[in-house]
Amino acid sequence: MRLLISALCILFAVLCGCEGKKNSQEKSGHGAQKPVIEAEKKDGRMVGVVKKAIFDVNKTKPVGKAIDDYRYFTIRDWRETDAQNGTIYVDFIGGLDPKVIDAGLKKGGVVARAINVKFVVKPDGTCFVGMITLYDTKTDGKISPIPVTAVAEVMNAIYANTELPL
Repeated sequence: MRLLISALCILFAVLCGCEGKKNSQEKSGHGAQKPVIEAEKKDGRMVGVVKKAIFDVNKTKPVGKAIDDYRYFTIRDWRETDAQNGTIYVDFIGGLDPKVIDAGLKKGGVVARAINVKFVVKPDGTCFVGMITLYDTKTDGKISPIPVTAVAEVMNAIYANTELPL
């Protein structure tokens, strides 16, 4: 019986023309996001450059070190996306410790929070924080993106290792 099921699965895959993940991404023509591990192993490009960048917020510590040291992130993920105009976007997604979610937000159904810090790397090599977005996840599973206008304050809090002013 297992042999029959296996054979049917293989036949279905062949008839449907299944392709590997790599081929389908290449054919799409879109710049796919790369997890930091893949980006650093494959080409070591801009994720590493951004992590080593020194910003005006704190000229003594690279931004990657500040983010790694930030005690309120329970999850840290870096991704890189190439745009057609030569600009490269490096996204840092940080999951916030549930202990720092405000009681009022918890009453409103917020069970998780994350921030996305989008770094922009121009073709000339300059980089800066393009935008920050906060994501609230509610008990029903809905995720609400909230643009953050206090970019400098958020970056200062990360460097100072204090709660984010959200």
